Amino acid sequence: RMLGYFGDETSVNALAALLKDDDPAIRDGARRAISAISGEAANRVLADGLQATTGPDLVGTIDALAYSNATDAAEAIVTSIRSEDPALVASACLALGRLGYSAGMPALLSALETAPNELRPLIESTLLRLDPDPDLVAQMALTGSNVAIRSAAFRQLNTLDPKQADAVLGFILSEPDYNGRGRILSYAMAHGSDQAEAAIIEFLPEAPLNDQLVILAGIAENRLSRYEPQVLALMPTAEGELRVALIETLGWIGSDASFQPVYQAYLADPKELRFGVALSRL
Repeated sequence: RMLGYFGDETSVNALAALLKDDDPAIRDGARRAISAISGEAANRVLADGLQATTGPDLVGTIDALAYSNATDAAEAIVTSIRSEDPALVASACLALGRLGYSAGMPALLSALETAPNELRPLIESTLLRLDPDPDLVAQMALTGSNVAIRSAAFRQLNTLDPKQADAVLGFILSEPDYNGRGRILSYAMAHGSDQAEAAIIEFLPEAPLNDQLVILAGIAENRLSRYEPQVLALMPTAEGELRVALIETLGWIGSDASFQPVYQAYLADPKELRFGVALSRL
């Protein structure tokens, strides 16, 4: 352990001998120390372990190579993507992402086709770190294995290809069962194109309640006062949670046109503190 803090390349050979120790804890400590020392000699010793170790030792070796930024070992690490050991596949994915090895993308895509559900998010997140083309990112925004992946893919797509991001958003708005729409709406309200913003506002009146609340929060947080008419248009029939959200939003973006509706809401329920706060902002 001390060699990991203070050792240099002259310590590597002594540590390398410990990689064959019978005690797994000793082997792991030696790997960590070699990785901390880093450098050409250290990376070469660790890379040799890719062929000489299996199981937890191989997982530890891959982790150590990633930590020491051993980019020359990335090609050899790719072979572990095809393993049937989930821990080994996970370690290889994390290493390839850390090393930025874009040439590993075909192997990752192949592995994704047959990967168990618990590994799919990790493979997808690794792909997103390796600068994939916009078409792949768009696909992941639509069909990613969980909300976090779909949201991250949409954010990345919005940077890579805003027009394609707008097209993906259009599909998301039209798909009733799309899971995770709220996160994407929130991001698009703050960072999307004018076209994306307009599409979201058009979606507002017929959107499910949870999506309406997200959109209204985006209007308020981004002070989008130009949408005051659309917010006011929802007031006559709004009830419960939606009505509260509308009034709070008008408190942030409203003009004189919003005073009377908010004032009437306050008079009808003066104990509702949120109505009083909204009125005070107008």
